[in-house]
Amino acid sequence: RTNQPGLQLSVREILSACPEAAQFSVTPVKTMSDIVAHARTLAPMLGIDARNYQDAQKNLGAERTALTIWAIMQFHEKIKKVGAYFRSITSGKNSADFVPEHLVRRLSKSRL
Repeated sequence: RTNQPGLQLSVREILSACPEAAQFSVTPVKTMSDIVAHARTLAPMLGIDARNYQDAQKNLGAERTALTIWAIMQFHEKIKKVGAYFRSITSGKNSADFVPEHLVRRLSKSRL
């Protein structure tokens, strides 16, 4: 699945849809690399272990995995077990149809 075309979202769109994640960054988030790096620091805060993160990267690629982390930051308090939820949508049996961009777009619409 990592051979999917590039992300269809700009950094600005991601920051707008996922302000929760952005506010935890100690440095300004300006590039997709910044988003990916910051997601790696957010994942353990959410209860997502390194193995789950690596499995997600194998399935989704680094950018989509990061996007998923950023999106989950917006509604993590509504999820009982964030690590299990993350695993199920990124590498579990329900992951085949998961598109992180759709999740971020829904978050963006809900903020409007």
